[in-house]
Amino acid sequence: YVATLFESLSYHTQQVLKSNKLFFFGFAFYQYTIYASYVNWKEHSTRGLGKSVAAVILAVSVLTFLTICVRAGQRIQLAALCVGLFVYVFGEGRPRHRMRTYVGVALAATVIFALMNAVRMLRGSQIDLSYLLHVLFTMPGKFINLSLEDVVFQDYVGPSLTLVTSMYYDRINPIEASKSLIANSLFFLGVPSLGERVSRFIDPYGVKGYGYYAFTEGFEVMGWAGFVYNAVVMNLGLAMWRPLLRTGSESFTRYMTGIMAMSVFSLARGTSSSYFKSLYMYFFPCIVMFCLFSGTRLSICTIRRTYEG
Repeated sequence: YVATLFESLSYHTQQVLKSNKLFFFGFAFYQYTIYASYVNWKEHSTRGLGKSVAAVILAVSVLTFLTICVRAGQRIQLAALCVGLFVYVFGEGRPRHRMRTYVGVALAATVIFALMNAVRMLRGSQIDLSYLLHVLFTMPGKFINLSLEDVVFQDYVGPSLTLVTSMYYDRINPIEASKSLIANSLFFLGVPSLGERVSRFIDPYGVKGYGYYAFTEGFEVMGWAGFVYNAVVMNLGLAMWRPLLRTGSESFTRYMTGIMAMSVFSLARGTSSSYFKSLYMYFFPCIVMFCLFSGTRLSICTIRRTYEG
């Protein structure tokens, strides 16, 4: 699907990717498959041929992922993947080479920071991964040294302004907000999300989205008491996830901590329906992948290793 649209694809035409629901949800899950592939290659693949095959699969997946992200100007998926990997790396209880780990993560974070800024500055034109890497390595300082204006006016500005907009126009409608949250916890019901609603309030005849902000939801439901709503919802949502970290398996807990860390951006820039939606869209499929590549058996109460012989 991407190959057929690649020539016309850019940041301004990325809507064509979202119009194909199957691809859109598949791409949203792609970062989790790359994370799982890394864990498989790092911890569970057998030495020799098995590890080589796992490395090839991981490399091809990362290359495809970066190609789509760069062409479409998407940075959130890239940032989420990096956060998950960093959390997983730091989750090792007693790292054998602690200083090497810190230095490696610091270098990786610097490169990724430059890469994401390059995507932001160059998106809008039909750039590809090879061109971006060429520019990045020939002029690295351009994408690392940022002014105060560059730091402030990042991608998070638009979504955060939805809160200011709702406050200024007194957009408080708990019933409609609740209907939207419940409907968007499921698939394909055709009910506009809160982000779509505020985007069409800002631009009634447009198609562009302005993102959303978790605190905007609190205001739309409870007005100026929205901070209470946000605190309660956040704790209830995390309580829904917490049992997945209480399995008695250290490797599984470390794996799922990284998976949950990757969902931070969807929670900050989305609605509370993501707490429930993440369970069946991302977490359960990721658990199945873990069971397949690690040789574990899933039970209702715990994850335990299956040994044969």
